Amino acid sequence: MFVALAPYYIILVTLIIVMLVVSFYRNHMLTAVLSFTGTAMALISLTNLCNCLPWWAQDMLITDHTSTLLIGVSLLTVLVLIVTGFHYIHQIEDKKEEYYLLLLSSLLGAMIMIASRNFVTFFLGLELMSVPLYALVAYKRTQRESVEAGIKYLLLAGASTATLVFGLALMYGASGTMDLYTFAMYLSQLSQMPSFVLAGLGLFLASVGFKLALVPFHVWTPDVYQGSPAPITAFLTSVGKIGTFVFLLRMLQEANLTSHSPVFYILAFLSVTSMIVGNLLALSQTHVKRILAFSSIAHMGYLIIALLAGGNNGYQAGMFYLIIYAISSIGAFSSIALLTQHQKEPNDISEYQSLYQRSPFLAIVFSASIFSLAGMPLTAGFIAKIYLALAGASAALWLLVLLLVVNSGIGLYYYTRIVSAVFKPAETSEKIRLPLVSSLALAFIIVIIVWLGVAPGGFLYWLVP
Repeated sequence: MFVALAPYYIILVTLIIVMLVVSFYRNHMLTAVLSFTGTAMALISLTNLCNCLPWWAQDMLITDHTSTLLIGVSLLTVLVLIVTGFHYIHQIEDKKEEYYLLLLSSLLGAMIMIASRNFVTFFLGLELMSVPLYALVAYKRTQRESVEAGIKYLLLAGASTATLVFGLALMYGASGTMDLYTFAMYLSQLSQMPSFVLAGLGLFLASVGFKLALVPFHVWTPDVYQGSPAPITAFLTSVGKIGTFVFLLRMLQEANLTSHSPVFYILAFLSVTSMIVGNLLALSQTHVKRILAFSSIAHMGYLIIALLAGGNNGYQAGMFYLIIYAISSIGAFSSIALLTQHQKEPNDISEYQSLYQRSPFLAIVFSASIFSLAGMPLTAGFIAKIYLALAGASAALWLLVLLLVVNSGIGLYYYTRIVSAVFKPAETSEKIRLPLVSSLALAFIIVIIVWLGVAPGGFLYWLVP
């Protein structure tokens, strides 16, 4: 029984050990090493995971293929962020060790969300992930934009939480259960959805839309991405969205919710507006993190196509796109973190000029990550968009597939602007020296981006539900 919960116990024990060590002896390197070691042990424990939950956890968590894979991706993401973000956090003059406590707490919440089979468990995981993020977003508390981002995220996330609780109350009142599969069975038996249930689902989807940064719940995204430390922006855009998406994916597939016209049209509206608004707003930006913020809105709009497609095709396309988007975002924001000097991140596109002269390897990783987000051939992002389009086509979602293609073309413009600056030569350029462990982490990212862009077959086989 311990084996099934081993990753959660290991992260929890690591969190307690780091807390005790920090209480008696403050050392940034030691704290980072302990956090890395605990996270790596949790990742290794996934190899022996079994579907043998203790009786008291069987109604709360799921230990299936999906949860194991996405928890593994989340743990790998945090390992990369600990390595590539060490230099970034070391530049902060204030206390550095609390960063790892907050990061591990948020990671534990994300893991619980990914494995949730109960709305209560999902809510607890969501709050455990979100509350540390309020502090992490504002971690550079001597900088105004960071504190402003933290306050905005706190206030809007609080409103989102209230919306979620109200929606769950209505859903419980209608079905009498908080179990995901029992509620899904209740919905699948309805020939016509009562207004009471539809109102609860609408509030639930509004809160989920906030977490995924879907239009019109996206207003927090550019300011929070801009003000957050680069490693935390990477966490927000990857691990911060995985748990929410996979829970929604399970719910839609089990209940066949898209067969109900109101839910289908709500999701289609969120997808269309997110694709269009995200890309159009990104066109006018010159701040790289704001560009990536608006593009993330568009990417979440693309992902909704997989939810609407449903079936094995939708599941496989959605999972693959989600993982590739997370990896590509980690590569981009980790590069920004490594470029940061004296707490000053490179903001404007012009500040990335001549990056290839200063550090060819970092420039290649950053460009490959950006091109993967753009969906360029020979990158994993291209294959991910192909599978997403095929899933949409198999479900006859022709309008959404067309918008996916058109908006991907629009996205090429602002992505190419960033990459062209990276390779633009300059007269003077100071060389950038990367730590060995950071270089290894970046090499791991670019290998995955290229490997899954050239030969994704083996990995896609793992994604069969």
